[in-house]
Amino acid sequence: MPQVTEAAQTGVPSICVAVLVVGCFLILSTWARLWWLGQRHVVLARAHEDLEERCDVLERDAREHRSALASIDVRLVEIRADGKRNTELLHTLVYGHVAASKE
Repeated sequence: MPQVTEAAQTGVPSICVAVLVVGCFLILSTWARLWWLGQRHVVLARAHEDLEERCDVLERDAREHRSALASIDVRLVEIRADGKRNTELLHTLVYGHVAASKE
């Protein structure tokens, strides 16, 4: 029968303890990582909701600005047309006055 040395007898339990410690460390580090990811997810979900609300407000503002710019464009077209008519009327008056003064 082979003799088991004292070092061999104490080596097996110390290996088991080392494996147990490493296993516990891995389990705890995995749990801590999952907990941290869960917390990060909550923060990111809140930030996403805030961004969605801000985007909705900006889209609403953009629609209001677009309609305001459209009404300004219509008004500018009217003013441009009035300006052309006024210029034509002014030219007609000036040419008529010049023609009348020559006669």
